[in-house]
Amino acid sequence: MAYIFLPFLSAALYGLSYVLIEKLLHGVPALTFLLCSMVVSSVFMMIVFGFIWTLNPESLSLEFLHDKKTAMLFIFTAVLGIVAWLTTLLSLQHNSASFVAFAEISYPVFTLLFLFILFGERHFTWQFMLGGAMILGGSIVLVMSQVAKS
Repeated sequence: MAYIFLPFLSAALYGLSYVLIEKLLHGVPALTFLLCSMVVSSVFMMIVFGFIWTLNPESLSLEFLHDKKTAMLFIFTAVLGIVAWLTTLLSLQHNSASFVAFAEISYPVFTLLFLFILFGERHFTWQFMLGGAMILGGSIVLVMSQVAKS
């Protein structure tokens, strides 16, 4: 039951992160921020995973990389995540955190679309369609209002 609240916690942490990053990017180039945040993240994750590994060495396994297809998908996904984060940083460098956050709210629509295109999964219930249309419509309204201001 507690796992239901994790996406909301994640959203709150991302919201706080966007607000702080927007302020930082007024004096730090996006690529520099990305590089530095990756270094800090890597060190932090090595410490965390080192601790987890000492408690349970079997919990961290790279066995999945033995399959070439899975390894390639992993690499592609990791690079895709970095490119997505870079586009967010560049966006935050030139827009407000509130604008970027609301524009990115459209990602569930793309998630449904890619699930269908890549894996043939259909989550096209009327609730998903209505919610997706509202999200996408709201994002478009916000983007257009920002464009009208500039």
